[in-house]
Amino acid sequence: MNTPRPEIIEAEIDSAQAIYGVKEGRTFIIVDRKLSSVEKRCAIAHELGHDEHASLLNELDPRSESERMVNRRVEYRADKWAALNLIPQAELEEYLSKQETVNAYDLAEHFEVTEEVAEFRMRLSRL
Repeated sequence: MNTPRPEIIEAEIDSAQAIYGVKEGRTFIIVDRKLSSVEKRCAIAHELGHDEHASLLNELDPRSESERMVNRRVEYRADKWAALNLIPQAELEEYLSKQETVNAYDLAEHFEVTEEVAEFRMRLSRL
């Protein structure tokens, strides 16, 4: 059974680059229309990571340290999912085999991601 992907909605939002949510059993991602295409791509990938792990956060009022720790773990998983999907291992290895040195800027440019996603992916690969 294929689970439908969330509906992507562009709107002006100030609280985040993108927001993942569920309403009446349907998932959606609201992405800030003011973002560049690369920023939108990365923000949507991050929110798809939440969808993949079926995780919603209580970001408005984390009541305890344990709740904040859970939120950090959920965010880390979404970041990791996004980085691994935007910069797949095989493509990363091919890219690295052609480079003498690697830095986040060049990696970001090559894979059309933000430098933050490139840096996160480099940390995952221990580069």
